[in-house]
Amino acid sequence: MNYPQYVSIQGGIREARWSAFILPWCLLFLSWSVLAVAFFTRQDAWLDHDYLLASRHLSWQLALLLFILSWQVMVLAMMLPGLCVQLWWLVPVRGQSWPVQLQFILGFSAAWTLFALGAFSGDGLLHNVVRHWQWLYLHSVWIGATLLVVAGVFQWSSWKLRCLERFHIVAVDDGGSPLEHGWRYGLWDMAGNGALMLVMFGIGMRSFLALASLSALMWIEHANCASKLLPRLIGVSCFIAAILWLVL
Repeated sequence: MNYPQYVSIQGGIREARWSAFILPWCLLFLSWSVLAVAFFTRQDAWLDHDYLLASRHLSWQLALLLFILSWQVMVLAMMLPGLCVQLWWLVPVRGQSWPVQLQFILGFSAAWTLFALGAFSGDGLLHNVVRHWQWLYLHSVWIGATLLVVAGVFQWSSWKLRCLERFHIVAVDDGGSPLEHGWRYGLWDMAGNGALMLVMFGIGMRSFLALASLSALMWIEHANCASKLLPRLIGVSCFIAAILWLVL
């Protein structure tokens, strides 16, 4: 069995052809443009899973389909900045920039689609619990606060640091396809950023500023993945936000 070989990308970006930059930046521009138009024209209901679940005009299956489609746009917008180095490295290693990069992105998106399916299904169950539990219905503010606390605790965990270590590793072995490498990298990314994305899913998807801010935070974490201080500062921010969420 041939195991993938990995190299660190902290030392810098390997020289790549200019064509390696086209697809990532085009997808990044397109995804943020779609989100901006949706929010600033107040057509962002298709991004709101609560609205989709509560809509009487949509079946549960159709609501899930619309959410998954909108999730792909958000994943591209929020995750591509942190993926750019990986995508640029694929070109000199494997050549044929666009097909290779597209396969990697598809594998990466597939991993995050699993997260979306779990979050959407869990949210549907939570809605049922709230409808049958009067205390939680009257104190629903605790749901958002709990999400923030969980994210804060995770930011301080050793697992978070292990995931960050994987963010500056790229596969250079030809034994696996770019799709497989994208899938594996997506699973690590989901493990490392899933808690923050769950906060976004629970309380931040109605705000363009929240999406942009979280995207910037995750990009900074990717760019400074050797730092142990940054994730802990983000964790402290989550704890403070949880207190403010309860008080305000």
